[in-house]
Amino acid sequence: MNYKTLNRPFEVKAVTEEGKFSGYGSIFGNVDLHRDVIMPGAFSKSLARHKQNGTLPEMLWQHSMRDVVGVYDSMEEDDKGLKLAGELFIKDSIPEADKAYTLMRRKAVTGMSIGFNIPKGGEDYNKEKDIWEIKEVDLVEVSIVTWPANPEAQIESVKSALDNPREFERWLRDAGLSSLQAKRLMSGGFDALTQKRDADEQGELEAFRSLMGIVKSC
Repeated sequence: MNYKTLNRPFEVKAVTEEGKFSGYGSIFGNVDLHRDVIMPGAFSKSLARHKQNGTLPEMLWQHSMRDVVGVYDSMEEDDKGLKLAGELFIKDSIPEADKAYTLMRRKAVTGMSIGFNIPKGGEDYNKEKDIWEIKEVDLVEVSIVTWPANPEAQIESVKSALDNPREFERWLRDAGLSSLQAKRLMSGGFDALTQKRDADEQGELEAFRSLMGIVKSC
């Protein structure tokens, strides 16, 4: 099984002062950038296993396994998609949770992304539509993410950030780099960033290397 993610614009009603929110982490029939589409019923078996084990998928910030920013109170399928409700850890001195809360309240972050594995036989290729129809997933986590599913919106956001050094540094930090890493990258490029790293940073830097492909396409 290969770990995959699927992004889409976040549909959330509101974020309360206590950090509670509800909305949809995934919508059925939405084709992502890799031509993947989640089909109705795809979450049913995974959610049933979570219920049996007394668990729910993790709430992460930017798919970072080190940045758990809250807990989901409920998660279920309906006719529209993956309906969820949760609470951010805004009373526990967790910086990434506070960041997610602020950005969500101000509608600066408008994306969610599900992280999942596809079991054998869980997807079919629809040749006529040129899409992969995902019929079953093992749902691992649902992340709050910076980027919406629209690639044009991604590129315009990056172009805007590149025109302003301070804005670009903020963009780099929102993308998952620390303040020190962002300054290294801006002063010396990716080589400078990778020269001084420890083992814990390897995953984040590899993910960021993929993300920077968006910048190169500008």
